[in-house]
Amino acid sequence: MSAWTKSPDAAGVREPGVRRDYDAQRRLVRRHRRTACLAARLLLPRHLLPHVVAATALMHHGDNLLDTGPRREAAWAAWERQVREALRAGTSEDPLLRACLHTPSARPRLHGTAERYPSTAAAELDFAGFATEADYQACPDASCLPPSCWSPICSGPGRKRRPGPTGPRPGLHTPGRRR
Repeated sequence: MSAWTKSPDAAGVREPGVRRDYDAQRRLVRRHRRTACLAARLLLPRHLLPHVVAATALMHHGDNLLDTGPRREAAWAAWERQVREALRAGTSEDPLLRACLHTPSARPRLHGTAERYPSTAAAELDFAGFATEADYQACPDASCLPPSCWSPICSGPGRKRRPGPTGPRPGLHTPGRRR
């Protein structure tokens, strides 16, 4: 069983439909952001992996829309309406949005980020560069968080987890320790 297969269980994702939604996002991220997917799989605890993958897929999709050329404003406006409607209704026909709607229910600290995402990402539509150093420094405060910042946020209060075993994992050699 792969690390990904075990991750939805560790994250408390039990419903088959929601598991399929998260798996679709993993395939998307693995196909387009292979190194991000590998880094997340290697570095994150299993209970966070589905949520970070879903957030990465959402940001990837948004970036693609923002980079679609002359129709990008119309494409982004349609996507923003779809995201806001999904947030309002709590459901969506889109598997990407369904996974991203589930994540804040499992990781409550992400709820505000999910609500800010449409308006902060839209700032890229008019972006022509930074006029001053102060503008550059203010950018991270006003933008969505990059995938590398999701782990500390996700690791905040959420579902209670049973404590795991302490010490090295079975089968790992610890220097100075007899087998």
